[in-house]
Formats: sequence, C-alpha cells, structure tokens
Amino acid sequence: MVNQKIQIAKIDATNRLRDIDPAHAEVIAASIDEVGMKQPISVRLHPNRDEEGCAYEYKLVIGGHRLYAVDLLLGWNELKVGSQVLIEDLDDDAARLAEVDENLARHELNALDRSLFLAERKRLYVALHPAAAAGGDRKSRKIMEKIKDQSLVFDRSFASATAKRVGLSKSTINLSIGIAEKLDRETIDALRGTSVETNQKELLALAAITDLDERHLIVGAIREGKAKSTLKAKYAVGLEKEPRRDPQDAYLAAANYAVSKMDARTLKAFLATHGWTHADGASSTPAKPRGGK
Repeated sequence: MVNQKIQIAKIDATNRLRDIDPAHAEVIAASIDEVGMKQPISVRLHPNRDEEGCAYEYKLVIGGHRLYAVDLLLGWNELKVGSQVLIEDLDDDAARLAEVDENLARHELNALDRSLFLAERKRLYVALHPAAAAGGDRKSRKIMEKIKDQSLVFDRSFASATAKRVGLSKSTINLSIGIAEKLDRETIDALRGTSVETNQKELLALAAITDLDERHLIVGAIREGKAKSTLKAKYAVGLEKEPRRDPQDAYLAAANYAVSKMDARTLKAFLATHGWTHADGASSTPAKPRGGK
C-alpha cells in the first residue's frame, strides 16, 4: 500500500533472544539521524492482535536495536512500510529463526550468546524440518537403517545447513551448541558481565563440569572477581590444590629463551661474563664452566 505507515507504539518488541545494548543503539541512532534508515526492520502481524486487551498490531522480527534507536533515542512515532519497515508473513518458529539468523550473521555475539543462539537455531531447525530429524524420505530412511547413530547424521545435516547460512565453521557450530546444551540457566545468568562469557575455551571447561554444585561454586568465584578462569576458580574455592611452582623453573625458561635469541657475538660475551668457554666457536650450547665446576 502506497505511503502506508505503522505506529511504533503498536509494535511488540518483548521476549527477544538478545537484550538491547544502549551504547550500540546510540551508534545506530547517530547513523540513522545522519543518513536515514538504510536497512528496514521486519515485523509480522501480532498473533494475539484480535484478542481483547492486546495493545499491539505487530510483533518485531528483526531489528531490535534499530527500533530502540528510532523510538527511544530519536523520538520517531511511525515507520514507512517498505523503506523503514517490512511486514512479513511468518509463523512463530519462522520468525524466531529469522531473528536467530540475523544475529548470527552479523557476528556481533559473544561466545556465550553465540552458543545460545545456535542451540535455539537447532531447536527451530528440528521444528521446521521434522523429516531431517527423522531421517528424510523413505529412501533416506532405508540408508539410515544401516547407521546406528541417526542423531549424528542429523547433526551433520544441521551443521552443514547452518554453516552455509550464517558463515560459521561446522566445528564452531558443534562446539558452541555443546556449550549451550550443557550449561544450566543459573550458570548462564551468573556469567553475564564476566570475561568468561567471551571466552569459548573457558565456557567449554565449565560445560565439562557435571556436578552443578561445584560448577556454581566456580562460577561464583569468577563473578566475585576471585578468579578469571575455571582452573583458578577451582583453586580459589578449594576444589583443587594449586601446585607449588619452583621459581627456578621460570628463571631457567627465561634464560633458555634469552640464549635462543642471541647471535654469536652476544653469546660469546654472555659466556665470557659467566666464566664459560664456547666449545667450538659456533655452537649455541655453553661448555662446562672452567675448572670443571
């Protein structure tokens, strides 16, 4: 419809997978204020719009930060259909998948959020492609009867489709989903705002801890600033004893590194300083100290 507009107040932007980052929204608002909205947001008709008491006509699909920017930061009241907002014909699962893929494709997610989004995408993939999860058509099922682990075949299919869609490697996808499927909600909430939520290696270490009480102790230590890694947190809460380290080991490592960087002239001077002789004038290995000491 030509010149059709929709009221921003009629768009429901609740129940999103990702919270709004106000600082990111400010950057978007500045760009929109300067050059206009180059990429429209997407909405769909609200599933509850005909119910009594529903204040919304539309449900946000894609563009939470853009909507926040024009609504709360720029003070817009309406959006032009076509150039500023698109009205999509999507059901609940398809709309959620579009939201997931939009965020994954932008590569703005930290390691924890990426894991959660990929796990949600897998859930939606199963809902939207039940034949894939069941083994496909009759011919596919006959082939799969020879394979005991059908879930493995499905996982490969999902990983391939997702890798192609969002530009992530299959290994990243599988590792990330493994994290999301093993971490409990209490752990996820406690990790928010810590350095660990951006570190996939540490998230994998936490996901490998099956005892929830121990995991919560470890995450608590990280959140309280007592440790920055899973291993250090184990030491901090007494789950493991920190090994005693001989400072001489560090000195030896530093000396070996320094010697490996020396040229012949510097090495010769170094050996002379300590009363050693150079065995053959070319080798970087010091000879025994003079006097056999």
